[in-house]
Amino acid sequence: MRLPRFVTGNLNAHSRAPWDMTTSLRRHVLALAAFLLIEMQAACGHDASAPTSAKPAARTCSSVTAASQVAGQVQQLPAGESPCIVLPAGVGTWSLGFLDTRVLAATRAGTARPETGFSITLVDADATGASVASRSVLPLGGSRPGSDVHPLEAAPSPRMLSSRSAAGECTHTGTDFSCQSTPWKVGDHFLMRGDGTVVYGLKVFSVTGPLVLAINDVGADTYSDEVRAAWTRAAERLVRDALPVFEDELSPVVPVSSAGAGQYLVMLNATFSGLSGAAYPFTLAPGRVGGFVSLTMGHQPNEQVSYYLLAHETAHLFQGQVSLEQGAPVPLQYSQRWAVEGGADLAAYDALRRAAGVALDANLDMEAGLTSPDPWLASYSSWARTGAGDIESGYSNGESFLRDQVQRARRNGASYTLARRSVARASLDGGFGLTQSSVTRPGMTGVMRSLLGSDWSPESALLTWTLAASLDDRGGSATLTNDDVLNVWHNWGADVPCISTGGLFKCDDSKQVLDLSGGKPVEIYVGLAGYTGYTGLAARTTPITVRLGASVSGMTWAITRR
Repeated sequence: MRLPRFVTGNLNAHSRAPWDMTTSLRRHVLALAAFLLIEMQAACGHDASAPTSAKPAARTCSSVTAASQVAGQVQQLPAGESPCIVLPAGVGTWSLGFLDTRVLAATRAGTARPETGFSITLVDADATGASVASRSVLPLGGSRPGSDVHPLEAAPSPRMLSSRSAAGECTHTGTDFSCQSTPWKVGDHFLMRGDGTVVYGLKVFSVTGPLVLAINDVGADTYSDEVRAAWTRAAERLVRDALPVFEDELSPVVPVSSAGAGQYLVMLNATFSGLSGAAYPFTLAPGRVGGFVSLTMGHQPNEQVSYYLLAHETAHLFQGQVSLEQGAPVPLQYSQRWAVEGGADLAAYDALRRAAGVALDANLDMEAGLTSPDPWLASYSSWARTGAGDIESGYSNGESFLRDQVQRARRNGASYTLARRSVARASLDGGFGLTQSSVTRPGMTGVMRSLLGSDWSPESALLTWTLAASLDDRGGSATLTNDDVLNVWHNWGADVPCISTGGLFKCDDSKQVLDLSGGKPVEIYVGLAGYTGYTGLAARTTPITVRLGASVSGMTWAITRR
């Protein structure tokens, strides 16, 4: 993600929740390691780009669909392992969307997601002598919740742990912040017991409504008054502008760190050079979530980044309250990252949008916004750029899908508040409403069907979102248009896998269009970077029947004319 020049520090590490601290940096390092391993194998006489096996191409199509000439008309292909698409002769391009339904199948069953990549194969079904290549895709590693039912119970944070009973009963008066019996005020100094025997000293430097900013004693003297003032201004804006929206759209119950204080604590750490954050929700009392936020501070004052981090992590505390209200025994721990991190960004980006004065249907050119002299607009354009198809990575990618559903609910007549509330709360139930306590909830499917019709399904919603990214603002389709962002494919396109192997096909990286005129198979490799995506298909002077295949079963396809 390209950031405006005023943003400094390790922003890619922002807001990683304590149960999943995976960072963008780690993903890039793993991807680089995978690339280097391939290069090393090739150098040692093992061609990692060559197919490991080959078999004759099956000429039988499980179904045949004629690609529509109507721009923006989504055609979901019939289920089958080898569907075919007939592209008519002439000039034209189509966007082909694909979805690995293994993840959704695991979600329905409450089992682990397969941690393997896959490849999709496109071949001229009328050609002779062509073969379909297949190979193992090098996994890039990483651990993600594999279903709506998280397999792990909540683990104590290695950085911060305050003991308390299930009902929130104070057990260490004097060093447990949840035992605070009166409101904190500026200048208060108190101790927070950490993991084991570690005790942190914190000093309160700002109180705005229920939000308390306290700085860790360690390294606190290295931070200027300007830095603390920027955090204070961000906190004041959050309480004034964002908290009322969170209360409307998530829960009217504002989480607190202590019932006696009636406030929630934000601990600012001066021990790291980067900017990052984590939220720690816990059960304070029956039916009531408590929690606190821990953030690292940059040395440069930046009210916009401070505001985003505060909004994102505060949203996590509200999500904890929602989860408890919806029957989760451990707040947030059973949900997928696309819901938790994507939902927190849905709230934080909306808070930034309001601060930047951007209309709901502004169709903002994020590229232009990045260089805006208005720091709020530049910050919004930086953080809220629509992500690619890996919704399970959460953050901007998960937020992109959730925002798409909010837009569609608004177009169907729902108010913005109702649409956001429905999507934000329902997503925490997962796609199909499973919880650790075996309570069946409506989930995204049930709620979205009430807003968008009985034919809504996660599969069709994901494919429509994917194709909308490919066609946004260049096809004239109301269905495949993003109201918020201009030319979404500027962001998506760079992340779509399109790798040329041995000159078998041509790949235009800027347009993501494949040329099948050579009669040879085309294989696109997809690792753990995502399970939905799109690529382009180009027409040629004679009709072509394209047979679709994949290295895994259960692939779903959809196509639209650009």
